[in-house]
Amino acid sequence: MEKAGLKALTFKQFTGLLALATLLIYSIFAVFSYQQYEKTVDDIHQAELDSAQTELQITLQKALQDLQQGVKELTQWDEIFQQVIDPTYFSYWYGHRIIDSSALDKRFQNMMLYDAQGKPLSKQYPSSLPASIDADFRAIRYAVTDNGDVQVTFIRPLLRENSKQISGYLALNASLLASVRRLNSFDLVDIKSLRFEPAAIRQLSDLYQHARFLLIQSRHSRLLDDLVIQLIVSLGLFIVLPTLFLLVFSMTMVGQSVRRLPRMIDNLRNPLNDQDVAGVWRQGIFPEFQLAEVQHAEDSLLDYQRELSRTSNVLDEKNRELWEMAHHDALTGVCNRRAFDEYLETLNNRACVSVKSHRLMLSDINRFKAINDTYGHNTGDSVLAIISQCLNDGLRGSDRLFRLGGDEFACVLINCDDEQALLVAQRCQQVISEYPFADELGVKEPVRISIGLSQNSVKRQNGLSIKQMIQQADIAMYTSKRPGNATINFYQPQMLAESVGVYSSGMNDAVNSLIEQGRGIIMHYQPVKRLNCLDDVYFEALLRLEYQGRLIYPGDIFPVVESHRLEVDIDRLIVAQILRDLQNDRIPSATGVSINLSAQSVIHHDVLAWMSVFKPFFGRYKLIIEVTETSLICQMDAASQNLAALRKMGFLIALDDFGSGYSSLRYLTGMPVDIVKFDISMIRALNDPAQASLVRHLVAMISEASYEIVAEGIEDEHTLQRVSDCGFDYGQGFLLGKPVRLDASAHTLKAG
Repeated sequence: MEKAGLKALTFKQFTGLLALATLLIYSIFAVFSYQQYEKTVDDIHQAELDSAQTELQITLQKALQDLQQGVKELTQWDEIFQQVIDPTYFSYWYGHRIIDSSALDKRFQNMMLYDAQGKPLSKQYPSSLPASIDADFRAIRYAVTDNGDVQVTFIRPLLRENSKQISGYLALNASLLASVRRLNSFDLVDIKSLRFEPAAIRQLSDLYQHARFLLIQSRHSRLLDDLVIQLIVSLGLFIVLPTLFLLVFSMTMVGQSVRRLPRMIDNLRNPLNDQDVAGVWRQGIFPEFQLAEVQHAEDSLLDYQRELSRTSNVLDEKNRELWEMAHHDALTGVCNRRAFDEYLETLNNRACVSVKSHRLMLSDINRFKAINDTYGHNTGDSVLAIISQCLNDGLRGSDRLFRLGGDEFACVLINCDDEQALLVAQRCQQVISEYPFADELGVKEPVRISIGLSQNSVKRQNGLSIKQMIQQADIAMYTSKRPGNATINFYQPQMLAESVGVYSSGMNDAVNSLIEQGRGIIMHYQPVKRLNCLDDVYFEALLRLEYQGRLIYPGDIFPVVESHRLEVDIDRLIVAQILRDLQNDRIPSATGVSINLSAQSVIHHDVLAWMSVFKPFFGRYKLIIEVTETSLICQMDAASQNLAALRKMGFLIALDDFGSGYSSLRYLTGMPVDIVKFDISMIRALNDPAQASLVRHLVAMISEASYEIVAEGIEDEHTLQRVSDCGFDYGQGFLLGKPVRLDASAHTLKAG
């Protein structure tokens, strides 16, 4: 806004004048000062460097003279002549007097005696000393070591007193730098920085040309630094005074216009409506002087605030949809594992208003794998959805049901004693037993669940022991699954000891045979195909264990492995087998292989050493490390560091089972990830139009961030078409290829 007769200056014009004046003053003084400083520094440095060279030459001569004096003293040592004359006991004397005692002068590192023909008196002599001495030997030899030191070798003939006959030779090693430090006579040379470059050295003068060192800061340098500081202070005062004047002028004349922006922003935070904001912040402002850019910015902020408000409403709605998707299981509609963990944390932090105890109820479906294998995954999914609905019907109105994964469900029974908890569990079982699975789904076998309940020992007033509750309910649930036991069990202390026998002895023997002897491991490989052409891109390595003529699958192996904390041992055996398959050329060329690593292996301090054996194959194969998103929850820093190092080594990192458990987009921003593998639950969500829309948006967002995306669980043509339309890059599933063995001779896949 302008007043008649007074032109509104732009902020660029005003600040330009201020900057130009300041820069001109600074430039003149700075150029002059810098030229003087550079000249003075060069003169002082050259003078000190010349003096330091002279000082170094004198010191090296003194050090060599000191060593020669030590050699001379040793050549007059009676014991040495005795050994040369009669070397019968030389080995004993050399070992006890020279090597294991302090008889040798500390200035020297190694020593050896030679007979008159130049042969050493012992075959065990230091490699740094000559193997023999001929007639043309040099009395002093120099050799520059890898660490920049100079090893000086002295060779002296041993002459009898008043005789020119040579009885033998004495050879010694000494460190020139150690001798120089011993003298400690430098004033200009920084002795810690002194070193010598590798070169052929025949005499002492050759060393001067190859010596490298730093100078000790001298008094002249300090005086120069003080002068520079004084110049800087003067320069600061020379700039500050005129700048302050210009600043006061700017604040007085321009400030009244600039100060309007904070007032406007404060009003924008809590506006009554979009039209009231402008009127409120403009009241009481004198328009005589203002900046055109500021006024334009004020109007732009108003427009931006209106647009931001509309965008915020849209984002809130999308966030609510995403939260629902992240906290609810796509198949059953109940809360998922992530929601379960957050719920437990909320209970743990809630203020204590009651001392009544809680119960944790865990349940899973008996023989659910058999139902899946017999009737197919679609029927299995329907069973899971019905079971979740039946459990919800059996719970109290205040209870929340969670699907932890697979066929396992959990519920925290709030303020519930043993009798009430038993009634809830019985009611859940009754609702399930009454459901007509045979009529609805054609499942002829009875569908039942096993339930485990934590005991009445955890009080809210002392804080919920989440780990203890889960462990107790888990052990009680496995007790319920045993033949002959009740299908509902409260945890009892004796169950802890009995839980070790949950897995069969045969399974334990098979796993122990694998761990202790490395026998029985067989890798199957399932192809991951490019969806636009169905070519094999790489193969996921999957563990199988051959024991007593039958194959054992991961579902039976890993419960034993996890119970005995053998994850790292199993991973190392799997890595070794995959390496052998690569070395034997079993993996088809121009493809690759993905390796699943457990959380314990990902954070292990030796994981980089284990995986470095794959370096020879990086140029020929696409090598991928797969980690599940749940394995990244614990020790995120260690996982991030190791994965980043493996990625730098040449591996690609794949985030497996994305969308299950602890699914979170923050892994894609905080972890080194190249490939995102969507969990089968996310693929099945494509059958629901509402959830399919969210999945498509999620795929598009991750794809735009340059991640490769894999769809798991493709078992029919309908699913293949849906994932192709959704925008996935790659696919994996029984329709595209089952896990099989690899035939080394034919480079073909063989079912196993």
